[in-house]
Amino acid sequence: MLYFKALIEELRLHPSNFKITNCHRNDPAGLVEFAVTLLKEYDYAFCIFDKDEHDNHQRNYTKALNRIEDLRKNKKEISAITSVPCFEYWLLLHFKDSTAPIINQPSYTASEQLTNELKKHIADYSKSYPHVFQYTKIHLETAIQRAKRIDIDLVQTAGNPSTKVYLLVEFLKKAAKEIFHG
Repeated sequence: MLYFKALIEELRLHPSNFKITNCHRNDPAGLVEFAVTLLKEYDYAFCIFDKDEHDNHQRNYTKALNRIEDLRKNKKEISAITSVPCFEYWLLLHFKDSTAPIINQPSYTASEQLTNELKKHIADYSKSYPHVFQYTKIHLETAIQRAKRIDIDLVQTAGNPSTKVYLLVEFLKKAAKEIFHG
């Protein structure tokens, strides 16, 4: 959330128009249902979640994606912003082009592997690191281009690794451009 709050601030978008919130649910399906309630107040909802390898998570992840697909068929402006295996992959793309699959190992989860790799570029990184956007913003366009290319090649990578975060970043950048430049 800190990354997106900083991005919105950087783009000078008014926080009342762009709500970044934590629904305090750790399951993708619960996140989607929370987002549906926000659609009563907002025009768009973006559900940001990872495809971590927890018990029952795969089923819940698929359920969330299917629910979003059904909502979109009913003209709801809701999108899944997924990262496989986790958000740290998006952050790593700011520094490194990496398409090798990232899977859990006996000694490290996929998330821990990415965090360790990310620490080579942001020494103090943790999930609650408050300055992650400031450290990565200089490479934002590079990360977008890398994520887009990987998205096109999803068939070859079987989706691991991948991230859709670039879609939300581009949406916010477009909104800022329209607001400030008509």
